[in-house]
Amino acid sequence: MVASILLAGMIQSIVLGVYLAIKSKVQPVFWLLAGIHVCFALDLSLNLAWHQNWLSSRLNMMWPLLYPVLFFLFIRLCLTQKPLSRRDTVHLLPLTALSLLCADLLVAPGETGITARHQLSGMLLIVFYLGYCLASIRLVWRYQSRQPLFQAQLSNANLLVLWGICASLILAMVMVIPQAILDTHFPLPYLTVSLLLFVMTCCLLIQPTLMNFEVMTELPDEAADNQPDEVMAALSQTVLKLMDDKQYYLKPEINLSTLAGEMGVKPYLLTQVLNQALGIKFYDLVNQRRITHVCALMEKRPSSAVLELAFESGFNSKSTFNAAFKKYQQCTPSQYRARLKGAN
Repeated sequence: MVASILLAGMIQSIVLGVYLAIKSKVQPVFWLLAGIHVCFALDLSLNLAWHQNWLSSRLNMMWPLLYPVLFFLFIRLCLTQKPLSRRDTVHLLPLTALSLLCADLLVAPGETGITARHQLSGMLLIVFYLGYCLASIRLVWRYQSRQPLFQAQLSNANLLVLWGICASLILAMVMVIPQAILDTHFPLPYLTVSLLLFVMTCCLLIQPTLMNFEVMTELPDEAADNQPDEVMAALSQTVLKLMDDKQYYLKPEINLSTLAGEMGVKPYLLTQVLNQALGIKFYDLVNQRRITHVCALMEKRPSSAVLELAFESGFNSKSTFNAAFKKYQQCTPSQYRARLKGAN
């Protein structure tokens, strides 16, 4: 039964990994998730070979540390769009060091006695594993708690995906406890990770826009309060002029970076202007004006479809439009249109 489960998980991971690799042409962030699936498939194949006595070594014994490292990089990529570089290979050093430290146990586990060195390696693996889990949690929490200093268009579903990854890493570690207590060869942590990877990947394949994160722009601490009041006032007027006179909010592709480029300032400075001088977040600034524009079009063209007017006003998603309309008008578009007809 164990062999069947490992084989099924391996096939699942290969299929999903290939599919995600194909999808990465459209959603670049998927390529790292595809790599995680490939690593997991190889991990399961080595476990299957060990279980069937086809392989006498346990080369993947330290691989549990690989997953929090890769998921940490995945979360960082989603939030910051910071591309991976050669410098990021430093995150693989703990795994490499622990593998070398236990090389004899990995190569010939049946012939090697457990020593203090192996026990220390096991404890260090747990420490590094939990360290990367906490680093992932901190990254997501930091975004959520410092939202005023960030401009990433994360929905509740986006955050749920990232928190789900953090929870799955912790859960996989917790599953080691019942396996140790029951003294079973049933691979509970692998089953947990396999199930969670499958559920998460299916959600992303069904709704790939869950990974459509805007680039995160943080206000540097050293530049936080260094701008004179007259500069802030002038930039505020420029923002309002671009929004109200030139109607930049009608551009579907507008974001913080493009508006900052139009003004000739750094994105962090524009964030400071919005938060401190105007007291509003970027997407509230844009969506408020888009909803006002939609309402004006409803009065002028009562026979036009609401969604047509929404797209004409800069929205490119029905769900985003409906959520924004209800937020700023406290009613649905159809209710608002009914009020207009009643007033006339």
